[in-house]
Amino acid sequence: MTQFNVLERRIARLLTSAPRAKAAAKAAWQRWSYMLNRPNFHRSCPYPIQSLGRPDSASFFGYYDHSPASPDSRRLLWHETNADTARPPWCASAIDIVLADHEGNPLSRWPTRAFNWQQGARLQWVDAQTFFYNDFDTSAHCYVTRLRNNDGRWLRDLSKPVYDASAQSGLAVSINFERLAQLRPDYGYFARSNHAQIPMPSDQEDGLWVVPLDGTAPYLAVSLSLLAEEFGYQGDQHKVNHPMLDPLGQHCVFLYRVFEHGRRHDSLWLLDLATGSLTLLVDTGMVSHLVWYDADWLIGYMRARDGTDGYYWLDRSGHLQPLTERKLDDLGDGHPSVNSRRVITDSYPDKARLQHLRLLDLDTGSVEHLGAFFHGFQYAGPQRCDLHPRFSPDGQAVFIDNVCEGSRRLYKIDLAASATQNHY
Repeated sequence: MTQFNVLERRIARLLTSAPRAKAAAKAAWQRWSYMLNRPNFHRSCPYPIQSLGRPDSASFFGYYDHSPASPDSRRLLWHETNADTARPPWCASAIDIVLADHEGNPLSRWPTRAFNWQQGARLQWVDAQTFFYNDFDTSAHCYVTRLRNNDGRWLRDLSKPVYDASAQSGLAVSINFERLAQLRPDYGYFARSNHAQIPMPSDQEDGLWVVPLDGTAPYLAVSLSLLAEEFGYQGDQHKVNHPMLDPLGQHCVFLYRVFEHGRRHDSLWLLDLATGSLTLLVDTGMVSHLVWYDADWLIGYMRARDGTDGYYWLDRSGHLQPLTERKLDDLGDGHPSVNSRRVITDSYPDKARLQHLRLLDLDTGSVEHLGAFFHGFQYAGPQRCDLHPRFSPDGQAVFIDNVCEGSRRLYKIDLAASATQNHY
């Protein structure tokens, strides 16, 4: 694997405070590295792969923290569009939500205008009978959540766009997607033509919201002003992002990110939904992608107190310990998902523009390389296409988004089939 070495990563880290210089240097170095390491294939995977969605359209699921497959494996969800996903989302356009059977045959579709290329419309199965997605209500001129059953019948709308939800607690959490559109467009929504000029709510009225799935009134659980006070931050370039409910729906972790002099600082917080109490878990400046392993432990890529970046176990008290002798750290940051005692994660494009997919067995400590997928330069910045791997509920398949064939596609990798190396 043609990885970026320690010196290259250290230089990138030093340039964090100069984002424009970092972006220019990164782009030039990536193209030079690619010319020296260009691969002779676009896709290498030992297992059968199925492409989902119409062949003449782009298809994708979105983020890594939920699966396209329903808990009973009878239905699939994804996004589909004829738009060029190598370009930013257009505020006047819509993409389709597709409901399909377990083989990938479409059953129904609906439009949504609340989306981005990284996370789509936050498609999620609440349980085997119910799923939701975010949309823009043109009559009320606001973002909402649409709930439907597994046959596609509309159930109800929620008055806020949901980021994550729990069937166990009947609660969901929401953040300000328009604030993200201004501060982190990768994850924002753009249905309003003037989204870049929309005034934000005050810090006392913005932050992390709790949204009951039964349609009763949402409430602000953690305000930006409270976080700023706790953190000692006095600016206005700050946001809440990536809230994730634990498997019981009783606790929520989320990132609080602030920007000072061009430099970003991450801190990770835990909210007890029953008591409202807040716990600061990690405040080392860098917290990236996380997944709940169970109700007590998370697995994620972050910076430890000694300055070492890598994959760690993290409990609800803030205790960190390296994951399985750091066997996944060599490729840097990725998007971990879990199924029983297995962890799957990906990498960002290496010098050959290949994204790697790996499976870690927590019992044996073994790491299986599941494939390498080419990522073209035209998909860059907020339009990039991370693999975002997610297990099927039974663990027999993995779903990834990828651009190895030249357009954004959702793929299903059959882990239950015999492994026979193939290149494309």
